[in-house]
Formats: sequence, structure tokens, C-alpha cells
Amino acid sequence: MLPLNGMSHAHKAIPQARRLAERWQAEVVLLRAIDPLAFAGETFASLATQRLEQDMLEAARDYLGQQSEKFAGLSVRTRCVVGPARESIRAQAFREKCDLVVMAPYAYGPIVRWMIGSVAEGVAHGAPCPVLLVRGESRPEPRHMLVPVDGSQLSGAVLDHLAPFVTPETSITVLHCCGVPQEEARQSEATGSYLDRLRYDLERLVSGRARHRLVMLDSQAPEGILEWLQKNDCDLVAMSTHGAGGFEQIYLGSVTDQVARQSPCPVLVFPPGSGSAGQV
Repeated sequence: MLPLNGMSHAHKAIPQARRLAERWQAEVVLLRAIDPLAFAGETFASLATQRLEQDMLEAARDYLGQQSEKFAGLSVRTRCVVGPARESIRAQAFREKCDLVVMAPYAYGPIVRWMIGSVAEGVAHGAPCPVLLVRGESRPEPRHMLVPVDGSQLSGAVLDHLAPFVTPETSITVLHCCGVPQEEARQSEATGSYLDRLRYDLERLVSGRARHRLVMLDSQAPEGILEWLQKNDCDLVAMSTHGAGGFEQIYLGSVTDQVARQSPCPVLVFPPGSGSAGQV
């Protein structure tokens, strides 16, 4: 599924969506969600709102018809739905039994994001399938992928779902940010023991996987992840979304959200329970 909102930034996801559809011989669903109430306001009469909705739907159908021409040679369908974008995209992803949602996040300012959140981030947290957030330039085939993990089973399970997105030549770096300076680890027996056990578990995670390597950093996430991305050539970041909840997430954002906002390359997000792109 490729949600499009009529804005130029959303079109950045079209080449990536087409490449994946060609590779997988997958059907493409182009989606446009419209919300007349966002434009009409409560002071509009019901009839006026209905007319606005019909006008918007007609314009949306024409728009998606034009965009579908960019997927010539592929199986493509268009869907226009009425409702808030975030909820509509998630609902259609369930209804269509999508294997992947491809989006180009819009760069909202921090105040707007705090108030309403990013549509792409909202979809990435609640979709029934992986969500590919297209950021920066994307290569046809990833040569180097980063998988940040925090030691949890959920973050490590991402490695089991990457096959549709990589080639046998793709190298994968599994990155863990310990947040503990080496000097502190040397001075504390308990901390050192904990880090030794963690390294052992993470090394088992990559053991037996071809072209996988483990990197452990002293820095905290997400700063360590973003710094690593700036220093290394990486084509794709793949990670689960979970972690801080409640007010902490509202104010600070999850690690995945912050990486997705600032990553120089696309970010592939696996919401809890999404599994892999199973049909492709």
C-alpha cells in the first residue's frame, strides 16, 4: 500500500514502492484519505459538508488515476476513503491484508508533532504489517543494512523478517547502544558482568547468519544510532517500534520515532505483531 496525500513529499516514496512491487511481482494499492471535516469545520451545514466530500472524492480519484500511470505494467488498484489519514491508512492496511506500507514522512515541526503527531509515525506504531518510511536517497538493492537492537526479543526478531528486503550480498550490522562507558564497566563488577552476558546473548543472535556482524557502543540510543549512521554508509535501517510509553513517549518520542525523523536513509519499521511481509 502506498498512501498519497497530493503533496510533493509523498511522491518521494513512489520509486521505492515501484521497485519493490516489480521485485516481488506484488499488487500495488494507491490510497488517498480525505477528511472533509478538517476543512469544513463544525460551522458548515451538513449539506455543504456532503458536497465538499463529493468534490474531494472526485478530485482524489482523478489524482490517484494520474499516479497509477507511474506503475504501468504492474497490478495496481486505487482506494479513496473518508476519514483522518492515520486511522484510515491503518484500517485499510488491515482490510486489504497488506504486506507492506510505503510512506514518505512529512517533516512536521516539533510543536505540531507534539500536538497531533506524525501520520507516518502513527501508522508505523499500529499497522498490521511492516512500514517503510522513505527518507533520503534509496538504492535499488540495499548493500548495507543496520538493525538496532536493545536486547529484547521484539527487537531481535526483526532479523527473522528481513529476507524479502535483502539480497544474498547484503551485509547487516546489528547495533546495540549500551549507554555505559567502558570506564564505568571496568569499575563495577555487576555492570561488567551484565555487559558480558548481554554481549554473549547478542553474539548468539548473529551467530550462524551470513554477512552479519555485531557492534556495541558505549553511547545511548537514539544518539548512538544516529551518530553511527552519519559515519557509515548505510542503505536501510530496520527496527521494531516499542519502548517508552505514556507521557515519556509523548515528550521524548520512542527511539524508533527519533531515528525515523533524522535518519539519512529509509527506515523499515516492524510494529509489534506485524511479522514479515508474508505474501511477497
